[in-house]
Amino acid sequence: MSKLVSVPKRTLPLPELLVQRLKDTPQNPRYHAEGSVYNHTQLVLDQYFQYAENHSLTQSEKLIFYWAAVLHDLGKIEVTRWEWGRWRASGHEEAGVSIARDILMGRPEVSATERKAILELVRWHHIPLRWGLQQRSLEDYLLLGTQVDLRMIGLFGSFDLKGRECEDKAHVLELSRQFIEKIVPEVKAVLGSYKQLQNRYQSVGIRQKDALWAAVSNREPELLAYLIKVKVEKVDEKIPHCVMTIGTPRAGKSHYIAEKYPHYNRIDTSAFDFKSPPSDVLLRLKRDLSLQLKGQACLVLDGTHLDENLRQNLAEHIRQQGARLHYLFFERSLSQMKVQNRISTNPMEESKLLAAHKQLHLPHPWEAHSIQIV
Repeated sequence: MSKLVSVPKRTLPLPELLVQRLKDTPQNPRYHAEGSVYNHTQLVLDQYFQYAENHSLTQSEKLIFYWAAVLHDLGKIEVTRWEWGRWRASGHEEAGVSIARDILMGRPEVSATERKAILELVRWHHIPLRWGLQQRSLEDYLLLGTQVDLRMIGLFGSFDLKGRECEDKAHVLELSRQFIEKIVPEVKAVLGSYKQLQNRYQSVGIRQKDALWAAVSNREPELLAYLIKVKVEKVDEKIPHCVMTIGTPRAGKSHYIAEKYPHYNRIDTSAFDFKSPPSDVLLRLKRDLSLQLKGQACLVLDGTHLDENLRQNLAEHIRQQGARLHYLFFERSLSQMKVQNRISTNPMEESKLLAAHKQLHLPHPWEAHSIQIV
């Protein structure tokens, strides 16, 4: 597809180096005849401003959509490769999260709640198109709808898809329309709005939270739809409490828990050799957890950054022990971590620090009974 596209130019609130990299990052002209990622970003911004001018948005929504437009494709500067005779940017959504987080951490006008919403749009902005092309079922959307706000994704997805020039644009825009006008209302009819759903989860007792999470993790949308409507009296049980830290090295986890949880028993995951067979390490760690929780101890699980699968496995085990699970999510910029690493008595290789930073994603809000961003 060859077409001259007029691209409105707006000043991007990004370091000049990043702006230049956006300009230097090409895209497949079949899907992005407008040219570079920079050109696409400008067109998406223009779509956002047109929408905001003609529709009512809260100040918070304006801020969220604006920053999502600026940041949503930053991951392409890291992952774009020439493969099989065309430019590809596989995995750019997740790759963009850590870059976007670093930018937003330097913006005090963006609250932690707004930052979370922006990063979710960065990570999931391709859902309306990708899942539409895959013809995903309503059940898939129901399960995703427990994790992210599909309404916000649908609206931002429309800015993204209108801000590109491609061979099948009519079909692409139809998928966007169906997502907004059909899928989002159907999910809302079953689960309520995203805000209502999260408020519902937070308002119920520990056992009902466990049941709701089991329905999601076992991919049982019909059970989820039933449980979300069941009214169960909340009972404040006296049960063991387990706190688990999530965050990169040099994020200040150990210092924070020493200050906030001085009377909790601490299990340091760095004491476990994860280079050994993972099943053996996991078994020993679970045994240690079980013994302490059985004795009604309050615990903090802290130390080595746990990968997602290991963390989820341990979280499931803790819930099975009848304990209350609370996540502490330590959100830090790469520059903050580098400073802390330089002054550490045991500095780690910067490449390992960077790798851990890139892998950090906010977990599903129901993976624990409660989550706190620190």
